[in-house]
Amino acid sequence: MELFIFARFHAKPGQEESVADALRDVLAPTRAESGCLAVEAHRGIRDPQLFYIHSRWHDEAAFERHGGLPHTVRFIDRVQTLIDHPLEVTRTRPITGDQPGRAGVIIRNAVAEDALAACQVMRRSIAELCIADHHNDPMVLQQWLANKTPDIVASWIRNPANTVLVAVEDGCLLSVGLVRSLGEIELNYVLPDARFRGISRAMMAALEARAHEQGAARCKLISTETARRFYQAIGYAEDGPGIGKFGTSGSYPMSKSL
Repeated sequence: MELFIFARFHAKPGQEESVADALRDVLAPTRAESGCLAVEAHRGIRDPQLFYIHSRWHDEAAFERHGGLPHTVRFIDRVQTLIDHPLEVTRTRPITGDQPGRAGVIIRNAVAEDALAACQVMRRSIAELCIADHHNDPMVLQQWLANKTPDIVASWIRNPANTVLVAVEDGCLLSVGLVRSLGEIELNYVLPDARFRGISRAMMAALEARAHEQGAARCKLISTETARRFYQAIGYAEDGPGIGKFGTSGSYPMSKSL
């Protein structure tokens, strides 16, 4: 059964940035663990000395393994000297309401086993939602879909230069996104059945957060005609005229400062 962890860190006066640096340093190796489904660090708005790590694990055994790994041990040794209280780590599971077992949409790191479902999301999203771009032209669709195969998607997930995220609800993959280390967002597709639920907006926020953690000051992407207004609504500006990627009539370079 999946496990959700909340860890609290309150920095000693003057040690706030040192705690922030320690948290940033432990995120990447933690995300690389096979048992880690997601991990994020957060800082308080009203109390900038207050930090949290929220993480999600395949099961309790995966989290136990995490606790003994070298990067975790180094982090604990480092952060304990910077906070004004004993380390606080709380193990939790979601509260279920009138829909037992339903934990909501969760955005996590993709694994190679997600490749087939992610591929299906992309192919359906392109074919069914991007008609304003491909106009049902079989030649355009052929070019656009050519690299959307399970093997190729799995290679994107395995590539250490990529961060591939998926949004999942009740075991169903609803969205897939990919950002490169320089802030280049290459993928942001949603299952047609999951439109208008805020999933694409949440995925973009997660991709931007990963880009920022990796040192990017700006995110860049190429928007379809279909998604153009969506990206403008979340702060992206056009950097030039449409370039007609995959033979489409649009494809607009856009960017946003982080």
